[in-house]
Amino acid sequence: MKVQSLSLIASVLSLATAFSDTALFYSSSNLQVPHKYITESNDLSQLVLQYTQQLCSSDKQLYIYRVSQLKRGEVKDGLLLNHVHYTSIDDVSLPIDSGCVVGDNNNKEANIVVVDVADGVAHSIDEFLNHDNVIVQGVPTFTENNKVQQVVQDEFEKRDGANFEQEIEADFREAEALVEDDETVTIFKSQIKETRASNDTGKNAGLFTNYQFFTPGIWSGIIVSFFLLSILYTGISWLNSLEVTYSSFEKQVDYDKKNE
Repeated sequence: MKVQSLSLIASVLSLATAFSDTALFYSSSNLQVPHKYITESNDLSQLVLQYTQQLCSSDKQLYIYRVSQLKRGEVKDGLLLNHVHYTSIDDVSLPIDSGCVVGDNNNKEANIVVVDVADGVAHSIDEFLNHDNVIVQGVPTFTENNKVQQVVQDEFEKRDGANFEQEIEADFREAEALVEDDETVTIFKSQIKETRASNDTGKNAGLFTNYQFFTPGIWSGIIVSFFLLSILYTGISWLNSLEVTYSSFEKQVDYDKKNE
């Protein structure tokens, strides 16, 4: 299941450029961000906080540009993240150390200068690389139907539904094979025939088809029985045909012995 989940996520990540809650992120300083295809804003926040603390303690200035329509452009040095995921619009405002002075371009004493660019025009990162220390942050559009979570969830539901359908189809095919039914059975048919061809054949079949009383062994027994009965009948008839006279039962008299 874990392998399937990983393969599923890998399959949908190819569409990440269209995610409405991810955006580009560039920093002139090479922040030690773990290498991931999609970086969570929470993982980035702590690193930015440490970075601003170092800059403000050394009286250096950092420019942060938050651009609503940002594209990559030509970037050679620094850190570039193609997909930073933000849960909400509030996560776009990265944390800044409390010892820093935050302002805009008009505040010359500000350590951190934050500039929001939302003029409806697409801008590339290289347009904002005129400072030594700069962060160029893309602002997502947060379209509801195109967020990372929504896309992954929809993809999971789609795959799970397809797997469920395949399992049901396989179960019906197995049951169909057991009853030796030629008709294809699916759960998505609007009507299922209640009377199968096998049942029709069983109803129309004769007595000797369904109930095989007269097997070869029984036939042999019947023939032998008739043969023995015929012998018995012949023997009885022969005994009845014998003629025995009463004289044969009379005792013979020895006249010579009688005279004596």
